[in-house]
Amino acid sequence: MRRLGLAALLFGVAVLLFAAVVAWLAAPEISPEELLRRCEACKPEWLSYQEDIKGQIGARPVALWRGEPVSVRRTGSGWEVAFALSPPWSEYGAAVPVLLRDSLGGELIPESSRMEDGLRVYRYKSAPDAGGPWVELHYPHTERRIVLDAAGAWNRPE
Repeated sequence: MRRLGLAALLFGVAVLLFAAVVAWLAAPEISPEELLRRCEACKPEWLSYQEDIKGQIGARPVALWRGEPVSVRRTGSGWEVAFALSPPWSEYGAAVPVLLRDSLGGELIPESSRMEDGLRVYRYKSAPDAGGPWVELHYPHTERRIVLDAAGAWNRPE
């Protein structure tokens, strides 16, 4: 009798979870204009990054974000980081903020971003002496340290 009750409870929980997932998937997408507005207004903090972007942009759009850095380089006025994105984000005009922390502890939010040759390129302003041997990137689902070469650059191995 106990097993039957437990089985019925587990079945009920499974049905509720399935219904929640179906409802989530069937929920209307936000408009491209609203997504752009949310991404531009998003100001995540390093320590609460994942929660901040889900709360400020939306859990569903963030869950759909898939990307990997392909290059990082020091510029005269800061940093430039390029990401290869998967659909649907590769087709959006909006850019999820990707945070950068240099090896001296400076935490930077992108000053701008653009699509260039199929990549989302982020630009960061920093002090001219804010170099170092590595940078850390905080982007959806991941925090990653990238070791730079002597010229202050890194390219994803092919």
